[in-house]
Amino acid sequence: MKKDNKKLQEKLLDYLRETANISVACNKVGISRQTFYRWKEENPEFAIRVTEACEEGDENMNDYTESRMNSLIKNGHWQAIRYRLDKKHPKYMKDVPETFDDGRFDADQTIRELGLQPKDFADENLEETTKLITNHLLQK
Repeated sequence: MKKDNKKLQEKLLDYLRETANISVACNKVGISRQTFYRWKEENPEFAIRVTEACEEGDENMNDYTESRMNSLIKNGHWQAIRYRLDKKHPKYMKDVPETFDDGRFDADQTIRELGLQPKDFADENLEETTKLITNHLLQK
């Protein structure tokens, strides 16, 4: 293998460790996706390193995404708050059955019950909407 290709492969692996995005990594090092896949096919060791780099990149992107989500939540971004509750908080998770014997509720159902619209979640309406949802949930 050419020394230049080895350097490009190392740079490509570095980009994959950041984002795990093959297209972006290829563009950054100036090669085509076809070249990338040819290198993988011709070099099993490189293919293994690509897999490892992509796994690391996925972890890094997950960490970054979670960090951004937390920033949005701290800034009162209602969609981020709702997403976090739907996915991580047992009381609000989406797979809640229609009967709520355990005290959990479905955020989508609550929004439908209250007839809330996207405009209700705009920053200028968020405080009033939060009060409305809270009062609704306290009455259940």
